Amino acid sequence: MKLLKNSIKCSHFILLVLCLASFSCRTSNTQASDKGNADVEGEAKQKAPDPSGELVLDPSSRGLANGWDSEYRRKLAPCLDGDFQYRGAHASDLTFMRDYTYDQILNETGAGVYGKASLFGLVSAKVQGNLAIAMAATEDSTSFIYNFSLLGKSAVLSGRRFNTNGSYAYNKNDLLFFRELCGDQFVEQVKLGGQLYLGVKYTFASKETKETISVKITLSAFWGLIKKSKTWTKEFRDIMKDVRISIEAFQIGGDPSKLQALKKQIYQGSCAGDEPELCADAIDRLLEYGSKDFAQQLDDMRLSDDPNLGPAIIDVVLEDYRSLKIYDPQSKKSVQVNVMASTTPESELAKALDGLERLKVSLKISENRIKILKEFKLSETDQTTVNTASTHINDTLSAIETVLSTTCARAKTDSSFLKNCLEKTRVLENLGKAANVPVSLSSREPEGN
Repeated sequence: MKLLKNSIKCSHFILLVLCLASFSCRTSNTQASDKGNADVEGEAKQKAPDPSGELVLDPSSRGLANGWDSEYRRKLAPCLDGDFQYRGAHASDLTFMRDYTYDQILNETGAGVYGKASLFGLVSAKVQGNLAIAMAATEDSTSFIYNFSLLGKSAVLSGRRFNTNGSYAYNKNDLLFFRELCGDQFVEQVKLGGQLYLGVKYTFASKETKETISVKITLSAFWGLIKKSKTWTKEFRDIMKDVRISIEAFQIGGDPSKLQALKKQIYQGSCAGDEPELCADAIDRLLEYGSKDFAQQLDDMRLSDDPNLGPAIIDVVLEDYRSLKIYDPQSKKSVQVNVMASTTPESELAKALDGLERLKVSLKISENRIKILKEFKLSETDQTTVNTASTHINDTLSAIETVLSTTCARAKTDSSFLKNCLEKTRVLENLGKAANVPVSLSSREPEGN
């Protein structure tokens, strides 16, 4: 699979449509912290008045200074106190991702991978996870994603010092104890901004169909949906008869309910490859939304009492305790804690949980493909094949959720459940492999033959 990542020049017509006069246009690839493998709980915007009367973010309510255990992937109570200040400047980014895998989409958007990104309350992590599942390119699909980001200032922890818990853990002179109480990292900053993702995905009837079409026309020609003049020749329509086109849009910041309202007005199913007009119209409407409504909702990155106006917290950045000095009030000096992920042996449980999360993602990507396949003109044989695959995938996903919420959940706090969790994980992995067999449809002959 050819993987391309491009920064788009500001002269590109979509950037002309989307870029705002109130933000500086630049064309860098947005990279959120790859250490910020945070998970997420909700997105209420917390604010407090500063002396000038302006509303500012209250970072303490969003995890600033929280501890993080990078091995066991768990958020811990803060072991630090400190002040916070805003740093950075407003900017806008427009990047695109073509034929990115699930992992690559998450890495590009800064969400982390699998179960790592959901403990700090960022709605962005859930959105980016849904985006990655919906738009991941596979052997039998190809995808193109526009990522338009408006970036605000970051709230950064300063004047770092141990609180009571942190000082107690440090002065025990036991790195394992410190790791257990405070983790090996802490949240050093939270980032403000807004993001709009627009994606186009082509789902082929089979891997062989994709290979055949790519010989006749380059896959880059598929992005003809995203242009001002939309015309398709009869030859192109004939080639695309075994392809379905789907459009996805995701928003972080502003008022996402407005995007949902728009999506209800435009065509939401997949379009036949030889009848792409409805999907092309949907793209036009979404691009117009991005240039007008979305930009206005971010209100020049000003925080607001209105939860549906202004930026959201789009990322947290983690820092290692051992990378800097922290003031300890008990010893009255700045100290360094050389705690790291390798302080404790790798956890069998962590590996098992990671494996189940990977399996869930793989099955959900296949589940999305099955939904699209059901919209093809299916023969009776293909209909049976697709329905059977759908049942196997759904049953396996349900079994995984059951094990994660029962046996393996108990194993996190009671080691007597570990063996049973590992055994069930191995069974589920085998079930997953059997359920996740690629489904290929029979080729359809052109009408009239």
